[in-house]
Amino acid sequence: MKEYYGNILDLIGKADAICVTTNLFVKADGSAVMSRGIAKAIQDIIPDAPQRVGRLIREKKYVNIIDTIDNTHIVSFPVKPANLRIEKEEELSLIVSHMRDKFKVGDTVPGWACVAMDTVIRASCIRLMNLADDMDWNTIYLPRPGCGAGERKWEDIKQIVNALDNRFWVSTFKRR
Repeated sequence: MKEYYGNILDLIGKADAICVTTNLFVKADGSAVMSRGIAKAIQDIIPDAPQRVGRLIREKKYVNIIDTIDNTHIVSFPVKPANLRIEKEEELSLIVSHMRDKFKVGDTVPGWACVAMDTVIRASCIRLMNLADDMDWNTIYLPRPGCGAGERKWEDIKQIVNALDNRFWVSTFKRR
């Protein structure tokens, strides 16, 4: 895994694949929630991306191709669960900060309101490596998973994505 600084959407047409971080929550209308970060940016480019990602999630294809633009595959990469049942007071910390006061112990929290989870990111990394092998991709870009709307620190997530080999670039839009 290597690091890249810049807007990975500028690499459409140059990379084999660009990943879009998402969650596993599907709304009643069958669409995925894609309202922040790179997911929102992709929705602006591919207006029906929420419906496509929602369908992939329902088909249990969590890491999969959403679309192809200029020979670059746009790939879903979940970082948050479908939902989370809060059983104990300390589990309220698993809810994103701006939503914590909306839930209490005993509630089921939709995935979009959860903090990004190591288990989901780890599973997505494995699935992404398998997809890259199957598709014979050599250059794959991934935003720092869970580090934006997922409210995780890169220092904590980096150890998980370090399992990705040298075909993978993890990027941040933040300039050095």
